[in-house]
Amino acid sequence: MEKIIPRWEYRIFAEDLGTVDGNVRAHEVTRVKESAEDYIVCRSSGNNVKVRDGLLDIKQLENVNEDTLEQWMPVLKVGFPCPADDVARIFSAFDLTRPEMERAEYTYDQFIQEIVGGSDELAVVKVTKKRTGFMIGEVIVEVADVTFDGVALKTAAAEHIDPALVMEVVRELGLDIFPNVNYIKAMKRAVGMEVV
Repeated sequence: MEKIIPRWEYRIFAEDLGTVDGNVRAHEVTRVKESAEDYIVCRSSGNNVKVRDGLLDIKQLENVNEDTLEQWMPVLKVGFPCPADDVARIFSAFDLTRPEMERAEYTYDQFIQEIVGGSDELAVVKVTKKRTGFMIGEVIVEVADVTFDGVALKTAAAEHIDPALVMEVVRELGLDIFPNVNYIKAMKRAVGMEVV
């Protein structure tokens, strides 16, 4: 199996990205994608768990460097119906005690109703994204319109396995006039959940 090399990311959120939007869009578009996703957020953790395209996707924050870049490691991507042991991995990702699993596998609806709905620590945030992607040198860059439970924001990000390359592009595009804020922190603020 190919070794996963986690990427470093700098991401910003604002109601208006100002000059950053034009700086990014001056480059050639490489992709446009729209999606609707369900994020599973935990009151006491900042790790990233979502369901997109029928897949349960878990990423854990591995490192934060001196430039505040964050390095995220993919740890699971599995479809529904999902084996109970894979469903239970959301609890280890959030550092929560694993509950008793009453089923050998879970459909998406069972996962949301019984596993997420059965925990006081977990909540579902409905997210829509309209993303426009660019390659600037070797760095993946995007701007996007997002909603978190209907709250609209704009975001821009740069990511690559080499943090120095990310920061070059961040400074070139002016992203560093905004703080680096990941999806989980931004959505918790948008929906009024305490940010950890």
